[in-house]
Amino acid sequence: MLFHDPSCKAETTLKENNAMGMYALCQIDWVGICTKTKRGAIYMDAQSNLNGIDESVITEFLARFGAQLSDGPETQKFSMGEYNFWKIHIRNDNTYCVFSLYCRKNGIIDEENLQWLRICSEMKYAYTLLNNESIQERDLTENIVDSIEAAILVMDLARTVITCNEQSAHIFGLTAGKMLGRDFLEHVSDEWKEPFQDNFQHVVQTGERKYLNNVQLIRCNLNCVINLILSPLRDSKGRIAGAVLVGHDITELRYMEHALQQAKQFALLGEIAAGLAHDVKNPLMNINGCVRALLRNSSLDEKHQEILNLVLHESSRINDVIEQMLSFGNINAAQHQSTVDLNELLRNCVSIINRQKNGKQIEIQLVLDKDLPTIHADNGAIQQVFLNILVNSMEAIKSEGTISVSSKLLKDGRCVVTICDTGCGIPSEDLEKIFAPYYTTKADKGVSGLGLFLAKRVLNLHGASIDIDSIVGRGTRITVTFPTPESAT
Repeated sequence: MLFHDPSCKAETTLKENNAMGMYALCQIDWVGICTKTKRGAIYMDAQSNLNGIDESVITEFLARFGAQLSDGPETQKFSMGEYNFWKIHIRNDNTYCVFSLYCRKNGIIDEENLQWLRICSEMKYAYTLLNNESIQERDLTENIVDSIEAAILVMDLARTVITCNEQSAHIFGLTAGKMLGRDFLEHVSDEWKEPFQDNFQHVVQTGERKYLNNVQLIRCNLNCVINLILSPLRDSKGRIAGAVLVGHDITELRYMEHALQQAKQFALLGEIAAGLAHDVKNPLMNINGCVRALLRNSSLDEKHQEILNLVLHESSRINDVIEQMLSFGNINAAQHQSTVDLNELLRNCVSIINRQKNGKQIEIQLVLDKDLPTIHADNGAIQQVFLNILVNSMEAIKSEGTISVSSKLLKDGRCVVTICDTGCGIPSEDLEKIFAPYYTTKADKGVSGLGLFLAKRVLNLHGASIDIDSIVGRGTRITVTFPTPESAT
């Protein structure tokens, strides 16, 4: 290298000088560019053996005169037998010096040619300084762009990506090498291809900036949500040469907004349930009290006693419904962990789901392991997980079928909950995406695609796992495995 800066290549300098005929003009047999540190170490950055000078000659010269190469005048001559050497300084600072070495056998370089060599060295040094400044400015700009937490891509008029920053590769789930030279539409989900293409054409034809919100892109075979800004790219003559795209990943933001909205809905449901507790449970207690008072009347015949027992039983059912609604309303309210009876939680979930069959003939079977221990968890969050799964199972059954819910204690102390349905099943190509945020096959029904994503997120926080097996036309089995109580604490 000309000197130890990233932009300099000593080999290039030697080749350019040789191509100019400079070495032939001065009848030089060997030339090299060297760096000497202040500690005395000498590095050969590049060399060109023009007329077969033996390498041992150069080695002997450096050993004999190396200590003098950083001192003395900028141009200095050394003689070693039949070989003459000339040193011309290129750069000298507090840490190292850089110089050119020229060797000629049985001859000298006259003063006029030495002057040409000095001028050439000065010109190369000045050119290198300018080149360094340009490269440093470019590197600074690139570092600034790469530090921005947004995707920045530059596309030509054919939508081909010609440059991009590091964040672009992260947001789109590709390496920069795979993005460059490819049509940007390859990274856009099918429903957004045409709108993006229309907006791109509008930008390059009119020069107006366009904003595209909530664009769904494909990242690692999963959907993500991006806000995009398309701006025209102009060349030095002011003509539109393409477009600059700036993208912000808002997938996590959309999830947080949905979670907040869901929390508000549950809070409202909690208020309704609390109102029911006051407006329904109190009169219900009076009814129960009156019925029990009547039942204490020994003169009632058997028929009337049967009717009163039926009233008492049905009022008890009404009370259970209200209790379950209160529990349901607090699903997202509990943000702390406590001791949870999984069996009792599953019974409560099944009881709630039993009233949401919407006219379908669905039998829900409940088989619980009586030896199942309690776990340490957020009761409301875990209840929401199983409610989401059970709702999906019910929706997978078109008109009639079976849902089985079971719990089991494994020998290693883990607790397993299995939910099986005889619904339509999930295609194998969709199983990989089933836990992705916003992925749903029921978008036309207003389904957000966050149910299983939220379920997996909650279970991960509890150290639990969830696995899905499914066969199209036969049904789906979901297995949730909780860690042993000792490992979970």
